[in-house]
Amino acid sequence: GMVYPGSFIAIAEQSDIIEHLGRWVLHQACSEMLELIQRQARDESFHLAVNVSVRQFLCADFIAVISDVLRETGFPAASLELEITEITLQATERSLIVLKELDAIGVAVSIDDFGTGYSSLSVLRDLPIKRIKIDRSFIVDLPLSESQRAVVEAIVTLSRAMHMSITVEGIERAEQADLLQHLGCQEGQGF
Repeated sequence: GMVYPGSFIAIAEQSDIIEHLGRWVLHQACSEMLELIQRQARDESFHLAVNVSVRQFLCADFIAVISDVLRETGFPAASLELEITEITLQATERSLIVLKELDAIGVAVSIDDFGTGYSSLSVLRDLPIKRIKIDRSFIVDLPLSESQRAVVEAIVTLSRAMHMSITVEGIERAEQADLLQHLGCQEGQGF
């Protein structure tokens, strides 16, 4: 049957499997997305977001792996967005190097599940992050929860001031989508 990532990612992280799995996922995602776009013969811009584990991100050959996958698949670097969690940024010196190298090759980086980890605003300020992904936990009770609305409004204000895009995760109801759009959120995804 179906095995969800929550069941095996932690095990893969504890072994060397995550690096191989991550490369395979990135290669497959880039290949399939490019094929889909080409089949539809569209010229409009698009982006593909792929989650990256902490272990992958901090691996010595991470940039080489990303570059190889882009070259092998022909996927445009400007259309690729890598999602990292806040915990990834805790290795600040190494993270900064990797983020600058990704930025140099044109690959965007977003912070996934923003607000649930340990991000320092000074770290956020100094890193070339293009997008913040607001965690589902901040919108699950919208539009009824005033405290959740306040947190979302604060994140929207912060992202605008820092010229970052926003994606909201876990939108499951029309009234949530309507409120989030009214608050200025540009993109959303379901759970």
